[in-house]
Amino acid sequence: TLAEARARGGAVLESPEYLDLSIVEAGLLCAKGNMAQGLDRLSALATQARAAHGPQSIQLERLYDWIGSCLSEAGDATAHAWVYDAYDIAAARERPPSTHLMASAMNAFDRALGARDFDAAERYYQLAVANAQAIPEQSIRDRRTQGLRNGRVVQLMQRGEAAAAVEAAQPMLQYYNEVYAKHGRLTPAQGSIWIATADALRQLGRYDEAIQVADTFGERCRELKRIAPGAECEPRALAMRALVELDAGRMEAAQDTMRTLRERYPDSGRAGRDGRDGRLREANVRLLIASGGAAEAAEAVELMREAYGMWLSVQPDSVYAAESLYWFGRAYQAAGDRRGDWMVKQAREQLAKS
Repeated sequence: TLAEARARGGAVLESPEYLDLSIVEAGLLCAKGNMAQGLDRLSALATQARAAHGPQSIQLERLYDWIGSCLSEAGDATAHAWVYDAYDIAAARERPPSTHLMASAMNAFDRALGARDFDAAERYYQLAVANAQAIPEQSIRDRRTQGLRNGRVVQLMQRGEAAAAVEAAQPMLQYYNEVYAKHGRLTPAQGSIWIATADALRQLGRYDEAIQVADTFGERCRELKRIAPGAECEPRALAMRALVELDAGRMEAAQDTMRTLRERYPDSGRAGRDGRDGRLREANVRLLIASGGAAEAAEAVELMREAYGMWLSVQPDSVYAAESLYWFGRAYQAAGDRRGDWMVKQAREQLAKS
């Protein structure tokens, strides 16, 4: 253990193995919620790794990845930049194509997606695809890049390329349907592609197809929950279905869907940085605004005040902040407050530039 290694002292404390274990220990502090302590320890280890192993060492690369993860947990808007730097360290050391560079680029791609950094996401997607050529067997390469191809669908949807997103999703959804037919249950890491596909279909106005995709995911989530009670992905599917119904002008259906969600998952949150609870919050706010009641409008204002305040604190210039400002303004308009007019106008201008 690390405690035993510290007790032994001497050369043990200068070994790469001891540094590797110390990195994991510090990273786990962040995972347990001790952000400040974890970041302080990781920063100190980064200084140590750079001095002992150089600026292109794998230890420094791992530390940058851990710092990015820790900052992300803390809601820091700079988290993705550390993961980008980790890729640069690997690229300075490795000769492409390599599976290590592929994995590092995929990690940076995921972070770029979360930050809606579209240019960086495209760069790291292309780098991951290029480095995946280090795997000669197509079947193995496809298996190792499933997450990347799922993320591509999310990326295209986020950029507003809905038709391309739906096209990119088809082979992946077919594969997941085959996996479901074989195993009879939802397998990990599928949520993003089902929700992104439904969202892309919603953007295209293909509402019935969007509902079908959301419902398929929701049904499989419900079946999975019977096997693994801690698995709760159905709220994402129900929230997406409600948004589709709202876009389609099916107000009563959307109200029924949200009622079902609250009955099955009464503890489902209304706020979140990762966009999952954000869809639930948007559906709630849109229903409250559409109801036309003063009390409902006031509730919508408070929901969006919390959401917009959170985004201002972590990513004030992001698309997420602009979207929150838009619905904040719409809520104010519903409450009869003229401040909503300039908020909606400003949000539309910001979104038009994104």
